[in-house]
Amino acid sequence: GCSAWARGIVFCFYALLPVIASYVGVIIKDVMFSAAFVGYILVLSRAVLKRDEARSKNKWWISFLVFSCLVLLLRQNGKMVVYPTTIFLLVYFWKHVPWKKRALHSALLLLPVLIALVFQQFIVKPALIAVDSTADILGVPLQQTVRILRDHEESVTDQDIEAIDALYQYDLLTDAYRPGITDYTRIKYRYFDSVSLQAKLDFLGVWAKLSLKHPLTAFHAFWALSSGYFDPTADGSVYGTTTIAESSSKYPAAVGPTQPEVLRSLRDRFFALEAIWRKLPFVKQLNNVGLYPWLLLLGF
Repeated sequence: GCSAWARGIVFCFYALLPVIASYVGVIIKDVMFSAAFVGYILVLSRAVLKRDEARSKNKWWISFLVFSCLVLLLRQNGKMVVYPTTIFLLVYFWKHVPWKKRALHSALLLLPVLIALVFQQFIVKPALIAVDSTADILGVPLQQTVRILRDHEESVTDQDIEAIDALYQYDLLTDAYRPGITDYTRIKYRYFDSVSLQAKLDFLGVWAKLSLKHPLTAFHAFWALSSGYFDPTADGSVYGTTTIAESSSKYPAAVGPTQPEVLRSLRDRFFALEAIWRKLPFVKQLNNVGLYPWLLLLGF
């Protein structure tokens, strides 16, 4: 029932707003992973709240296998979710399952992990796809380390710099640091330099040493990165002012949408309007992720 001119304005708004173009890349991985993650959480909730009913139904097992595989295969850091929860379910079910069914249930719980490992070994590796997830796993230690580098440069030795530079492009880290997001620092990881396990352990040693020397700075880095999940006053939203990059330090080649130069001024005007909209009091509050955990808590 909306008029044609109104539909045209909305179409132009979303077509020209810079951040919308970024969704071309986001929708490939983040949106699909988020949907799979939500399904995985629902399946886990069912197992915890109605354990006996869940494990006795084929529907639950099928859902568990499907969503576990999706979470593992859509993103490398999905294993940070599935691996620990699989261990939890193994212990949780083992205690309440008749001994005759323990082997079968354990095998079914471990099947998604096995599938992911086979996929990694026989499909990803032969395709020569870079899948090092170290940068994702070390997101918090990296943020803490970089903040200490920024605020306490005098505490960093040449050996520390060498250890950090073995994993990340050291000279670019402090300029790339953003307190609320790890993307800009972890993209400095040396994805194509065959980083050794020893180099990763050396970095962790430097992180531990610097964090113990400057615990308050390390805490500030952690709080700035994580508080958006539970602080309703912290606006952790990230807005793009350009289209997605056409080159990348992480991937050999990146493809991004482009717009004619003549549209730059019009695009900037749309972005200015969107900036005004998102700063409105009620709308701004809805953008704060920290609001929703409290609403969920109140809902219980």
